[in-house]
Amino acid sequence: MKVYLMSDLEGASEVVRFDNRKSLFSSFYSKNSIYKDIEHLTTDILAAIEGAVDAGATEIIVCDGHGNKSVLGDRLPSLARLAPRGSEWMPLLDESFNALLMVGFHAKAGAERALLSHTFSRRIRDVQLNNRSVGEIEICALYAGALGIPGVFISGDDRAVNEAKMIIPDIEAATVKFSQSRLCADCLPANETYTLIREGVYRAIKRCEKIMPLVPKPPFKLSRIYRLPGIALLRNYKSGPYPNVSVGLYRQDYEDTDFLSLMNNFFGYRGYSRV
Repeated sequence: MKVYLMSDLEGASEVVRFDNRKSLFSSFYSKNSIYKDIEHLTTDILAAIEGAVDAGATEIIVCDGHGNKSVLGDRLPSLARLAPRGSEWMPLLDESFNALLMVGFHAKAGAERALLSHTFSRRIRDVQLNNRSVGEIEICALYAGALGIPGVFISGDDRAVNEAKMIIPDIEAATVKFSQSRLCADCLPANETYTLIREGVYRAIKRCEKIMPLVPKPPFKLSRIYRLPGIALLRNYKSGPYPNVSVGLYRQDYEDTDFLSLMNNFFGYRGYSRV
């Protein structure tokens, strides 16, 4: 049983702040605070791994989906390997995996009163798939679904969990905090969330064959819509032109018939090949 664990930081237990390490104001940002957030995420991941192993998982890939070294890899057990995310969206994921776990996720950009809500970047106002707003939860489930892999578990705040259940009604979930606003949440204690995640993952792995993959249907147009004018033009200039990409003042539109290729072009990964 092979399991792919996609992680993010903003939905981890007790995390209520954005990661501002790349901000102009990073000198005012406490390194101790962000390290605690990384510890919280790593603990959530360890709870998920424990539940997966108890349910029969023999190999686990953990993707640091937030990037910026947000998972403490030296704390992972030997059967789990860390795959930091670069420009490739979900590295090492292929058809050999049986299930996708999503740990530490948040609601999409524009979600009402949702803690730390965004899609990929706070500079982005919305991401749309075929002119319909989508978030990182759905994008991950679709990417795995294109390979026949079901998204079976989600942990995060209550708004993220509700978003996941709208997409995958049978998904197992662990709600680790309750959104009060975009920058405030009622957080459950760490020992309680550890149990919720471990038990939720255990149930998810045990019934993963009964949860259907979220399979994307071509053709696809994936749009990145920025909050400010000119960013789309600048990004396109820096990353270089791609086939089937149109650029406007506020947006970039990527088109393809293959969802995996679409996503990797979207993130600027030039080395992708399904062969």
